[in-house]
Amino acid sequence: LREIKPDIVHGQGTERDCAMEAVLSGYPNVLTIHGNMRVHAARPEQKDSSYYKMAAALEAYCLKRTRGVIAISNYTKKLVEKLTPKTWVLPNAVDRRFFDVRPIELPVPRILFVGSLNERKNPLGLLKACEDLLKGGQCLLAMAGDFNGGSDYGRVVMEFASTLPGIEFLGFLDRDALAAEFGRSTLLVLPTFEDNCPMVILEAMAAGLPVAASRVGGVPDLVQEGLTGLMFDPHSIDLMRGSICYLLSHADVRVTFGAAARHHALANYHPAVIARRHVEIYGEILS
Repeated sequence: LREIKPDIVHGQGTERDCAMEAVLSGYPNVLTIHGNMRVHAARPEQKDSSYYKMAAALEAYCLKRTRGVIAISNYTKKLVEKLTPKTWVLPNAVDRRFFDVRPIELPVPRILFVGSLNERKNPLGLLKACEDLLKGGQCLLAMAGDFNGGSDYGRVVMEFASTLPGIEFLGFLDRDALAAEFGRSTLLVLPTFEDNCPMVILEAMAAGLPVAASRVGGVPDLVQEGLTGLMFDPHSIDLMRGSICYLLSHADVRVTFGAAARHHALANYHPAVIARRHVEIYGEILS
């Protein structure tokens, strides 16, 4: 920072050192919050986590000292607006390679889940919702993410998955591999209990993949109900299954949703669009 002498410092995220460096830099600064640490620290499964308690405390410290927060959803904005001078709502940009994906129609529909194997992302709920569909050979399920099979929850998920056919664990995927998985999937399902602005939904929309996701957090900012995808209550296995079954059984709806999703992503999440808006925000702060 001393060498560059920037006009403005943009701290990306409060879960690492980025926000602290921005607010203590001595330069005009702005923060983007990707995952709200105070919300994570309050979740039951984190009650013994010193990491999340400390991250939450540092997040609150930074929010009070920055010139403003770029919230990636209205959900995030509501969580921070009382602690910081100004907020803007602006989602993350989607990598250009996802706009080049063209999903293909498969003989057996393939559901894609992307996320960690933890309670917040609710993979166990997805397995239960898909249980009869998998046993009946009506779909396949690919699960991508950094799984923690060593946790109690992770072991329960893996044990339940071992009783079901048609499940593929892909592990962690880089952006190229994830884009390729979108191309050979029928729909994305995200049964999360809490999320600010799930990047995987934005990427799936850019790829023209219909989405079924939880009606929680920032997801309603992203999924246009009945136009680009469907939403459900993640606490209800029946409602989740209903959304999945509807999309699996209506190929014409999937095509319509996918085309509308790609159009919406081009207009709202393309890197050029997001970059222009960032420059406008920087100018506002500096003026």
